[in-house]
This record gives sequence, structure tokens and C-alpha cells, in this order.
Amino acid sequence: MAKANIQGVKPGSSVGAQMIRISNPVVTATGVSNIDFEITQPAGTIMDSIFLHVASEIELSGGSASSDVTVTCGTNTDHSGTELFDAETILDYSASTSAAQGKVVKVNAIDLASATGTVASDETTFFGRVITGAAATAVKSGALEIHVVYRSF
Repeated sequence: MAKANIQGVKPGSSVGAQMIRISNPVVTATGVSNIDFEITQPAGTIMDSIFLHVASEIELSGGSASSDVTVTCGTNTDHSGTELFDAETILDYSASTSAAQGKVVKVNAIDLASATGTVASDETTFFGRVITGAAATAVKSGALEIHVVYRSF
């Protein structure tokens, strides 16, 4: 059996992260309300994982079953895309009118670079949106952090 020809052991890929904090991600509106944000993926990386962290309690009132708070992210510059992740629920109004401080949601991300089996050759911007369903009143607007973990090669 042939043995691999190894030319010295070197460090492997490394992991780093960035955090985006959105103060007051939930606003009162008679219709659906949106708060937009952007994530910039550095060149030479893949996205390893994404976490949504409720940094300060979010509380709604006067809503209905469609008054959920969700987060989406994709490639559309108008922030309507869902290619990176779609409708991650921070607050399901049918189950509770609040999302407690400290709640964490691990996103089931579809990393575009990873999906094609290649590392991002250029810096890439993704456009996200925090969506609050219709007719909800923000009792506590809260704060939301988006933690993106990158793997560099």
C-alpha cells in the first residue's frame, strides 16, 4: 500500500467570527414592518455557522398568529432574498408574546460558497431583514445580535 508523501505539518484552517447588533429590531406598525441589515463575508472564507441572539427582551402585544418576528438573509440588494437563510423564527406569537433575553437560534444556513464547494474568492455582501408580522405593538423593542462564524483557508 502506498504511503502519502507529507511535506511538513502546517496549521489548518482557522475560525473567526463577527457580530452585528441591531438595536430596536422590532417596530410598531399597522402592517408588516422590516428592519434591514447587511452581513459581509470576507474573501478566503466560508460561513461555518450563524447564530441569532436576543440580546435584550423583545415583547409584542395586540398582535395575532401572523405577528411573528422572523429573520431572513440573501443576495437581493432590496433585502428580500432568502438564499442564505429563510424565515428563522425569533418570536412565534402563537406560542408567546415575547422572546427572552439570552434566547439563541442556530440558523440552518445555506452558505453559497460552501454549497458550490469553493471558498469565497471576493468579499461578499448578504442582505438581511428582521420582519415583524402585521398589527403587533412593540412593548419592548429589544436588541438582536447576529453572530457569523467564518472558516478561513
